[in-house]
Amino acid sequence: PELHKSGEDVKQLNAELKALGPTLLGLESTAVYHTDPVPKNTHMLPEDHWLQVFGEHLTLGFFEDQAGTDHLMVVNRDIKHREWTMLRFAQAVDRVEKFDRAEAEWVSLPCRARDGSSQVEFILRQGDGELLRIQWAESGPEESGEE
Repeated sequence: PELHKSGEDVKQLNAELKALGPTLLGLESTAVYHTDPVPKNTHMLPEDHWLQVFGEHLTLGFFEDQAGTDHLMVVNRDIKHREWTMLRFAQAVDRVEKFDRAEAEWVSLPCRARDGSSQVEFILRQGDGELLRIQWAESGPEESGEE
């Protein structure tokens, strides 16, 4: 039978989860933070954290894989509006990659270096998120601001 619009949406979501699932299973959660407006009983990203985020209505999930590589899930909580997002890393990074759910592979994001730090920018669709992998230029971020 033919799928209705909602059925096609579920089919696409299932395919994305099938691609993303094995990667997520290999990660350990290290922290969760939010940007304004901060939901009740949650935490805002600390000012002294190795990551500074510019954008509203975002949930930030921090993860590590078994090798100690940092991963970040950035989710737009707003289901009505797209959200421009800029991530500024306190230290230089070699590259920031996002997990392409359609192709089930990592792809590099354009990353700008500035004053010993790095930054990436992107737009998140309504209710959407991106899984990022961070390849540090040095040994990794300084341990500040993490719970």
